[in-house]
Amino acid sequence: MELHEHHVQIDETTSKTKQVLAETEDIGMNVGTRLKQQREQLINTREKLDESEETLSRTRRLLNLMGRRVITDKLTQGLIILIELAIIAIIVWVKYFRK
Repeated sequence: MELHEHHVQIDETTSKTKQVLAETEDIGMNVGTRLKQQREQLINTREKLDESEETLSRTRRLLNLMGRRVITDKLTQGLIILIELAIIAIIVWVKYFRK
């Protein structure tokens, strides 16, 4: 009787062990699948970050170029104003002070 009970206990333990092993395998497969998905997400995120850095770099260069053009335009406008003032001064001088 004890031998039979012992044999039954062994069978039950083996059955439970197999069940735990199957559950562990399922969990392992799920973890592996999730890790693969997360790896793909990280790769995609890294690619998007690289694209964003490239876009930011191009934007920075464009803004610098625009800033230089603004300065050039301001200097050109200032020069034009000085030339206009000089022309006005010459006209006034010729009209009123030249004899």
